[in-house]
Amino acid sequence: MCFTMDLLTWSGVAKVWLFIAFQYFIIVAMGLFAYLVDDVPIEVCMRTVTWLYMLTYPCMCM
Repeated sequence: MCFTMDLLTWSGVAKVWLFIAFQYFIIVAMGLFAYLVDDVPIEVCMRTVTWLYMLTYPCMCM
């Protein structure tokens, strides 16, 4: 995108730095998205809460 389009009249070095900055921006955006979006299904969360409750209060579950 930086190298093939003629929209930017920058030098080759500036285009390389733009490409590197864009690349790191995408990596940071992907990391932020992975941090913010929980990838554990709700059924697994409910099962984990039940399991922790049974471990905490073992006599009340019988």
